[in-house]
Formats: sequence, structure tokens, C-alpha cells
Amino acid sequence: MAAESGRELLILDGTSPVAAGIQTKAITINNEPVDITSDDDDGFRTTLEEAGVRSAEVSISGVTKDNTFITAIQADSHLTLSVVIGNVATLSADWHVTSVAINGETGGAITFDATLQSSGEITVS
Repeated sequence: MAAESGRELLILDGTSPVAAGIQTKAITINNEPVDITSDDDDGFRTTLEEAGVRSAEVSISGVTKDNTFITAIQADSHLTLSVVIGNVATLSADWHVTSVAINGETGGAITFDATLQSSGEITVS
């Protein structure tokens, strides 16, 4: 597989970017195990093969050009989005906006940081 540009990590609402001004994106995919360790395991952790909780978290930052994330957090609603990881995979799910931070420096642009957490099943294609 060839290397790809960071611009190929996309957060999409349908076929359009979820918000204007995004500069940095990161996705963390979680597969939390179920710990079933007991005295029988001689102190070594033992887990079930099946995950207890599967989830994903997206961190986004950029230059503030619209109010997408502020509107979503005020509405206390989910956004149905796809995370496109270049030519590797696309993860589609409902996402809850858990935090939005607005930042500004004298002589600089107003910027934002937002965190989204998956809710429900994540479809991978």
C-alpha cells in the first residue's frame, strides 16, 4: 500500500466535508476487552475473545469557518458521518459531539477543537 496525504483522512456528511476549516483529524478505534481474570490464572490477566465495548473517537481541529459543531452540541443530537481513511477503509456511524473548544490569539485566527464519540454500530467498508 502506498503512503497517502493527511488530506485523505476525511470526515464526511454524505459526500461533503462535515465542517469547513478542518486542518487536523485523528481517529481512535477502541476494542475494550472483558477481563475475566480470577485466582485460577496465577496473576496473569485473562480476557474473553469477544470485545466488551467497541467504539471510536474522532478529534478534529481547525480554523473556525462555520458553526457545525457548536450547533450539534447545543442540539444534543447525533451526526451521521463517515470517516474515510484514504484507500484503507471507511467507518460510518452516528457520532455524538462531546466537546467543542473555541480558541483565539491576538494576531491569529479563531480556531476550534472538537471531539466526537461513536454511538451504536460502526460499519466498516
